[in-house]
Amino acid sequence: MKMSRDLQDVFLANMQSVMKSRGMTLAKLAGMIGVSASLLSQIRSRHRNVGINFLEKVAAALDMEAHELLRPMPGVVPDRRDMRYNESEVAPSIDAKKKKAKS
Repeated sequence: MKMSRDLQDVFLANMQSVMKSRGMTLAKLAGMIGVSASLLSQIRSRHRNVGINFLEKVAAALDMEAHELLRPMPGVVPDRRDMRYNESEVAPSIDAKKKKAKS
């Protein structure tokens, strides 16, 4: 089962925030959950989706409950500018900006 886009944004922001607060690198987390740092990087940049099993592995590695990574944490805001999206997802917003600039 895949997570919705908004839920995945919250999960990724929370994961990154907890990693940063603990001084944890992608490579370290990857080793703890048995995946490559490259795969984690692809997930973080939204080239790959995550499922419940992955969420549970990350939560266990961070010594947290899975549901804690899915709730917005105080002071943690998903920064969508830092996450890469498919061109089809950003194209409408780019087109809208171009039209507005021409007006």
